[in-house]
Amino acid sequence: MIKTILVPTDGSGHARKALALACGFAEKYGARLVLVHVLLRDAAPDDLRAVTNVKQLPKAIRVELERVEDVPLAAASLGGGYVAPPIPTSVLEAVGERILDAAKRVAERSGVKKISFHVAEGDPAAHILDCAKREKADMIVMGKRGLGSLQELFIGSVSHKVGNLAACPCMTVK
Repeated sequence: MIKTILVPTDGSGHARKALALACGFAEKYGARLVLVHVLLRDAAPDDLRAVTNVKQLPKAIRVELERVEDVPLAAASLGGGYVAPPIPTSVLEAVGERILDAAKRVAERSGVKKISFHVAEGDPAAHILDCAKREKADMIVMGKRGLGSLQELFIGSVSHKVGNLAACPCMTVK
């Protein structure tokens, strides 16, 4: 029986599809839905704008995001490439709250009665696996691709890691 469904979300299209599927399962089985968001530390400002309605962010956060976008790209110390300046944690937290708020509204509209959230920072796969263990998840439903970086090409995607290491069944959605 499915009692707890864990849904990692970064606001991407695949994550939204995974959420919709998980909501269907949760509503059907009366399961608790656990929404997990890991701060989008490697995301570009454009990605953050794509996954949240920037107009809904507090003014101070919007100003901070615009400041980061206006800073010219800085030369990377290795290889002469270019990297964007780091995005302040306050911006990432505000975007994460909006992503979770939107996911909660979707779940409530789908008839899910029991919803909880977790926000973390660091390695997404590690936090998802840790949360699944702590929450005694019976199932993880997640998007196949998120807002991942070039790094995923070399070390594997979050969904691949979670699918291989989770103690419960995992469903990836594309």
